[in-house]
Amino acid sequence: MEFVYFELYSTDDEELIMTSELEKKKVYSLKSGHHYEIRVYSKSKDEENAQVGMETAEFTTAVKRLPTAEINRVYVYGNMIEYDLKILDFDDVGYLDSMAVLKDGEVYDSTKYGNGFYVDFDSEYIVRMIYKYDLNDGNGEQSIIDEKIVSIPDEITNYFIDIALGFEFGSSSLVTRKWEDDMKIYIDGLPSTELLEELDSLIIELNSYFTDGFQITITESKEDANFFLFFGSGPDFSEKYNVNLSYTETNIGLFFMKYNAHNFLISGKSYVNTVDVDLYTQKHILREELTQSLGLARDSNIYEDSVFFQYSNEVVEFSDLDIKLIKLLYSPNMKTGLDKEDILELLPSIMEAVLGE
Repeated sequence: MEFVYFELYSTDDEELIMTSELEKKKVYSLKSGHHYEIRVYSKSKDEENAQVGMETAEFTTAVKRLPTAEINRVYVYGNMIEYDLKILDFDDVGYLDSMAVLKDGEVYDSTKYGNGFYVDFDSEYIVRMIYKYDLNDGNGEQSIIDEKIVSIPDEITNYFIDIALGFEFGSSSLVTRKWEDDMKIYIDGLPSTELLEELDSLIIELNSYFTDGFQITITESKEDANFFLFFGSGPDFSEKYNVNLSYTETNIGLFFMKYNAHNFLISGKSYVNTVDVDLYTQKHILREELTQSLGLARDSNIYEDSVFFQYSNEVVEFSDLDIKLIKLLYSPNMKTGLDKEDILELLPSIMEAVLGE
């Protein structure tokens, strides 16, 4: 018998797919998870008594796995919404069609390649992901749509949450903390006259923002002090105050705080490097470390003119937003131990009472 031709038949669709006279042929674009039949026709070589025969073979194509796609987490940084996705597509059958953020039912912004959106404060948004795929099973292209609702607080509340809840390092809970008793500073090391004048001026300014009875003072008695402010080199501070040298090797300013079970700050120590940096930078470090020792203990990468800016900016004055945060934390209505949900609920009324906003 010699080969004549073959047929490829879809038993699921009851349809002839193709006919070919080639003995070997690659066939593409078969549907996944479908049943097929190959029919091979042949005839005898005896032309006088020619006979035609047919042999069949059945096979089933592999089923492609359904992908999964979802918005795994959404983060809010100031007025920026960032997200990460969780996509499992083992058979590579899909693609990310779009990411969009919607406001009031309308698309506010969209992207295929970015991982965040800048939005307005004091607004609610929906983050939407569309992932498209085709299993090549005859059902065409399908879509997976996932959405997350995101609320953006007003600018002041948002920044307060970033700065005033918890500490930059360690495992302390993300709640408000502040001083109840006055901060009594003992000055240690060798500060310059100019830096001491800057400290006096800074204390006067800070005290003017407190309305809950708290004040910062300077004491010459170590026994009366509850906060030690050291001016000098990193190694000297590490040795004198039992601080791991690795901290001062990589930081020109530091602060360490202790708090009680009611989340009131009770003591602390801070260091300003006066050996390796100029006077202007020393003034910046002093302002940042002392202010953060009040309980505004975290950094942020949002506002470059803020004393809480995460990267180097060397500001020697508070921004308007900085002052508002200090006033809010040290107002009579601000309690310790408040978490993010508490702040979202309570801060608007405190802002109205303290800031008139």
